Amino acid sequence: MTDDFVTSYDLIFANAVFLHFTPEELRKVLKKTYANLIENGILAFSVKHGDGEEWTNEKVGNPRYFCYWKADIIQLLLASTGYELVSVLEDQKFMMITARRK
Repeated sequence: MTDDFVTSYDLIFANAVFLHFTPEELRKVLKKTYANLIENGILAFSVKHGDGEEWTNEKVGNPRYFCYWKADIIQLLLASTGYELVSVLEDQKFMMITARRK
């Protein structure tokens, strides 16, 4: 979150990364990725489907933060940071989102 990008990108892919950010942190990251994508560049990422947030020791034995998202809320966040939604694919656990820089 604090490192600068060194160039512009056609595609930024973040699988199972953004689900560990608070809503405020995710907004900052979306603005930062938007600024570092070329025109019509793609951002592809996944978040956990649901509502709320939690800390859990599940799987790795150390505390990890998770933020859960509803499709309409993540779409509003993307729009507010300049992105155009391309697709949202959902299963019972995850949302896989593709968005484009306008």
